[in-house]
Amino acid sequence: MLAFTHIPKTAGTTVTDILINEYGTKLISIIPRNSQTYTYSDLKEDLHIYKNPSCITGHYLKPFVDFKEYNEQMEWFTFIRDPIKTFISLYIHQFMGKHAKYKVEFSDWMTKFNRKNRIVNWIAGQNNLEKAKEIIGEKFKFIGITEKFDESLVLLKEKFNLRSVDYSVKMESRDPHLKKEILNDLGRFEDQIMLNNDLDTELYQYVLNKIFPLQIEEMGYNKFSKSLQEIKQNKQIGNHTGNAKINKITYRVKRNLVYKPFVFLNTGLKKL
Repeated sequence: MLAFTHIPKTAGTTVTDILINEYGTKLISIIPRNSQTYTYSDLKEDLHIYKNPSCITGHYLKPFVDFKEYNEQMEWFTFIRDPIKTFISLYIHQFMGKHAKYKVEFSDWMTKFNRKNRIVNWIAGQNNLEKAKEIIGEKFKFIGITEKFDESLVLLKEKFNLRSVDYSVKMESRDPHLKKEILNDLGRFEDQIMLNNDLDTELYQYVLNKIFPLQIEEMGYNKFSKSLQEIKQNKQIGNHTGNAKINKITYRVKRNLVYKPFVFLNTGLKKL
């Protein structure tokens, strides 16, 4: 069972769309019950609805959680992005969202809300770079890089034997003008940004310079180069299969008409 931990603002929505096209009703797009983290008991309940799922994915699926007897079945992977870009993108996303508390200046947002080393904390459950590296080494089968997205998809397809990784971009910056404004004045925020992303930057460089090249080497440079060219060609012609369309429809039907009511009913009964 693939386990995709979707770190926000890393092109994870596009990756999830690829997985839905591949697995359809065999994919669980998780709904956490009472916290910001999907738990062992959540998974155990969901397996009543999804028998022998091929893939599980979501923002709240975290690799530091102990899933007990299911640990050995879970093949973890994720995508990470340049932490500075991720950090700025998260601010814009929240600023443009519906919550008034986030509609503050960038410098005030950095001071007021704790967003320090979100990638390390996402993986390790704590602000601990070495723990994050340890979990990556023990659990992760693959890590993609957003700045090398097509290259990452080549490796993803090879690693998990996917039929297709054709895609269309699902999300872009909500406010390119605000992004440009921050980037043009980046020097003013540089120290504050780096303070919030020091460990994330180290982890990103570790993946970029050590793990990612090893993944290419494992696949083989010639095969990798040929597959990369094929993906770029398919992207230009928009080659989506009929199976992908059927899988997307059946996924949505099951999630919206079966899974969501199941979760909300169970959650409500527990509160009685």
